Amino acid sequence: PGQARDDIKFAICILGAIFVIIKPVKINTKFMTTPLYRVVLKQAWQITARYKALWLFGFLGTFLGMGGEYQFFINQYINFSEGGWQQAAGIVDIFNYENLAIIKTSLAALPGRAFLILFFILLFLALFCWVVVSAQGALVRGAGNILKGSRASLGRDFKAAAKAFWPLLGINLGTRLLAFFLLAVVGLPLFSIIFALNESYAGAGAALLFFVLGLPLGILFSLISKLATAYHLLEAKPWRSAIASAMRLFGQHWLVCLELALILLPISVLVSLVFIPLVSLLSLPFLVFGLAVSSSVSSALAVKLFFALALILFFTLLLLVGSALATFQSAVWTSLFMKIKDAPAQSKLVRILHDWREKYT
Repeated sequence: PGQARDDIKFAICILGAIFVIIKPVKINTKFMTTPLYRVVLKQAWQITARYKALWLFGFLGTFLGMGGEYQFFINQYINFSEGGWQQAAGIVDIFNYENLAIIKTSLAALPGRAFLILFFILLFLALFCWVVVSAQGALVRGAGNILKGSRASLGRDFKAAAKAFWPLLGINLGTRLLAFFLLAVVGLPLFSIIFALNESYAGAGAALLFFVLGLPLGILFSLISKLATAYHLLEAKPWRSAIASAMRLFGQHWLVCLELALILLPISVLVSLVFIPLVSLLSLPFLVFGLAVSSSVSSALAVKLFFALALILFFTLLLLVGSALATFQSAVWTSLFMKIKDAPAQSKLVRILHDWREKYT
């Protein structure tokens, strides 16, 4: 019981430290009538529609998970509903002492050619990581320059982002490690309490803790990562200072950031829902073409031809839609950063409550 009380106190202290960065919402009547989300979304749409060259960076940025807060939400939901935590536990069990010894022995028995292949694979992965991280930074820098009134330049923006590769990598890894660290520091004491009370509930308790604690932490640090990237590329702040500044900015505008994330979520879902029927509609000509060809050529060949053309169409549209959506989302957060970094902004919820209070009191 005494140890359980100490664990609870420790977890509460850590949770209190987390919420220190989230400050109470201050009501500033000067900005009550200033539109925010409508302007931000309009600017992001104009950038996405006019500067299609940025879609290339958007396509590469998708490999880094630029919609990280939504991806984390979906992954946590799937893991929680399908028992994915048991699979994760199985993966962790791979790295025990016996299995690591087997892996070490197997690597020692590999011929020199296998090591050479492994070297080139690692080299390719490192190059791919460099391109993807640089593309993410180039997209933020390009959108920021457009919002400042400058012209977007693929080469110039990518070159500047490539020079900032290590700071950008530090921001991405640093924010994710902070999220996992806080999840472990808060979750492990609570998990030990559940395990001590009843071992049969340990698995379900771990899943519940990861969902309840991991979801807000993942979203919070994903948004902080976006703001920190903008601080580093657009304000030339060192990456550690950029993370600290992003935490302060998020703490001051946490409700604005969450509201905007909630606005973008249905937009992403709507795009996905529209994409499937659109592809089906555009595939109809290939179906008609396959039926027409089947009368003169073998039916199997016609079916293969149809599926090949349909797959090409599907992946082409998927590439275009995904790239445009990633560009739009990045432009949205860049535009929001440009608006709130120097001047305070009020959330829609606060403005609605303020209007009601003014009207009925």
